[in-house]
Amino acid sequence: LESGRDDLPYDKIIGIMDEYLELAPGHREYDAIAALRARFDEFREQTNRGMKLVEGEWLPPVQAAIRTFDRTDNQIREMQEQFRGIERPDFQANKRAKTYYDNLRRIRSATVQALPGLMVDRIPGLLENRMFDEAVEETHAFQTFLLSRVLGLSGNKEQTLNAEDAANFEEMDLQFIARLQKRIMDAYLADGGGMVLPDADPGIEGMTVIPGGYFLRGHADAQPGDDAFPMVITYVDPFLMDLHEVSNAEYREFMQYMTETSDSTVEHPDAPPLKDHTPEGWNFDELKGDDQPVVGIDWYDAYAYAAWAGKRLPTEAEWERAARGNDLRSYPWGDTPEPGGLIVNNAAGRNFTAGKMNRLKPADSAPVNLPSLTWPVASLVPPAAVMMMVTPETQAVSPRGVLHMAGNAAEWVHDWFAPGYLDRSVKNPDGPDAGASHVFRGGHYLSADNELTTFYRGHATGANDPILEGVDSSKRPLIGFRCAKSIE
Repeated sequence: LESGRDDLPYDKIIGIMDEYLELAPGHREYDAIAALRARFDEFREQTNRGMKLVEGEWLPPVQAAIRTFDRTDNQIREMQEQFRGIERPDFQANKRAKTYYDNLRRIRSATVQALPGLMVDRIPGLLENRMFDEAVEETHAFQTFLLSRVLGLSGNKEQTLNAEDAANFEEMDLQFIARLQKRIMDAYLADGGGMVLPDADPGIEGMTVIPGGYFLRGHADAQPGDDAFPMVITYVDPFLMDLHEVSNAEYREFMQYMTETSDSTVEHPDAPPLKDHTPEGWNFDELKGDDQPVVGIDWYDAYAYAAWAGKRLPTEAEWERAARGNDLRSYPWGDTPEPGGLIVNNAAGRNFTAGKMNRLKPADSAPVNLPSLTWPVASLVPPAAVMMMVTPETQAVSPRGVLHMAGNAAEWVHDWFAPGYLDRSVKNPDGPDAGASHVFRGGHYLSADNELTTFYRGHATGANDPILEGVDSSKRPLIGFRCAKSIE
């Protein structure tokens, strides 16, 4: 039983036990047989679900196969250490060890070869039975195995498959996983998933509920080495997100509080002592208006403000969830138009906006040129366009109505930066434990179009990168933030 065999005649064995328990209630072995019967019942239930017992733990087939591979691979490596040269065909020093070693290699290779077939066989049944959690976990396990062991993207050469096993995957279409992920998400959304909401709206002014659920994170066309590779299915709990970026007026309240109290309880433990939270944006008259987003701050400034406000910074996964909703949209407003085709605050968007304004102005007046400035946090158009009654045909807002998730001010998020998403957990990931730079998202008023995408990830490129202070190489302030809040 404990070997994990799934070919035992469970029904027959349990039938015999039931007969015994009915006819011999006073027998001295009654309690032991009753306990054994319960154990067999558990095994029958788990094997009927397709689960496998590996090292005392019930696992779905794909995860069980990977666990078996890992265990076998570790044994092989241990034998290679103990018996030098045992991997050679002509090894003769210990024939019993050689036989056992070769058998382990056969088991390892068979396990690798079976994995794609397990995925093909397993996922349709899980989706039919609405077992979405298990479908996601199996896909995540297979994806991680393929990318780390076969392609060696984990950076750990010792964990990469040997040439013999890796050859089984040489002709594999890597888009297989992406198609599988989309199939899972289509079934999940068709079943009503992706809209996990709290029992009651917390009703916090200036914030909106972002539904919880699974969503596709990253970029389907990203390649190994890209920051948005690989595309993964991620789950986040429902949470609250600020509708607007934090404004200068709101940040001034925080600054006044810190000046009066020097309250260290809101500081991150790693923040510099007596941290000066004054934003660089306040050195620029054109960027420090009350209704404009605060810019030119570092991550520790954003952290402290959020703590003071009784909130927190959104995780990178939460930010992307809020920006793209249930689909793989390229921008918060959808896949089209691109920034040069709607009113949004970056260079291309300002040119488009100026064009609309020029078509409305008197013919004999000077042409409109919009300056490279931030716009008010609660407005989708610049102040000059408001005066001319210019309104956007496509509103540059996220699926839940969050403003300026593309352009205006870039936004710090909670996570440290690490390339790609290979090692992230499926549910509520919060990034690496450490790093050289935190991530900022969404692009800013000076950004190129590609930085406004829902999957673009900004980060510093070195310890002396001025972006760590929220400014560019010319000291122009760029980065602000918005806050999130967990829902109890």
